Amino acid sequence: MRKHLLSIQPEIMQIFMAAAVGCISAGLQLIIFNVLRNFMLSEFASFIAIEVAIINNFFLNNKVTFSKTIATQTTSYFRKFCKFNSVALASVLIQLVVLFVGLHFLGRGFIIENMLVIFGIALGFMANYLGYRFLVWNH
Repeated sequence: MRKHLLSIQPEIMQIFMAAAVGCISAGLQLIIFNVLRNFMLSEFASFIAIEVAIINNFFLNNKVTFSKTIATQTTSYFRKFCKFNSVALASVLIQLVVLFVGLHFLGRGFIIENMLVIFGIALGFMANYLGYRFLVWNH
């Protein structure tokens, strides 16, 4: 039993690291979203903010969360980034659907839009982690 618990601990630590990286990227996403929403429609601001967060997420996850299977060579790095971006597309779709549907039913406004963005981020986290773990940094 003890041996089984010890083998679970690295996985739990990895989930917490992914969550910490996700929180950093979510904060970046919210800042960019709120700056850009002053200059364009929330839907466009959200898309740009999501992509910047995805790029940030890749670099941090590659260095911190999944450092044992880090991409170092240029071709490996590019391949992992493409896989990462493909997996993250699920989160983009979830976040945009939440935003579009939420705006349709709840209307616009600073608090509503930010709550919708946060809710979308939360929904996409587990799907992203599983995709990152098993498809991008598979080990």
